[in-house]
Amino acid sequence: MARILRGDIFWANLNPTVGNEQAGFGPVLIISENVFNERSETKIGLAITSQPQRAEFPLTRAQFLSALAFIRRDKPAAAIRFRDRTETILRRLENFSESGRVVPEFPDLPYQEVIIPPYRFFYRIKGDVVWIVAVWHGAHPGLRSVSID
Repeated sequence: MARILRGDIFWANLNPTVGNEQAGFGPVLIISENVFNERSETKIGLAITSQPQRAEFPLTRAQFLSALAFIRRDKPAAAIRFRDRTETILRRLENFSESGRVVPEFPDLPYQEVIIPPYRFFYRIKGDVVWIVAVWHGAHPGLRSVSID
């Protein structure tokens, strides 16, 4: 079997999925460390796509709105407080973009996070722009392993 290295891209079976994850077969970027790859049958990868996020409704916005809808089902007032608190905290990134912490699962990648309990907001700084790239609930299992077929 060929040696699989961090940074390699493979065609992989992404099934089964959970929630809105990408399904079917597609390209996966290997992000697990080379030592892990050599010693384990499992590799850790990120599904990638050539489809751009729609500017009018990017994935991160959908994740945030989904979180708000989930909270609002049981506690509408809590959803409003969470939305307001989130907006206040994320607006601080306009002036203090480096104030988030490095994502502990991926210290070598150019992403940071801000925690607004119980959610984690991941972002990347590109020039003068702060891009919020993902929103995870604190109970999210993180990236899942994918089998390389």
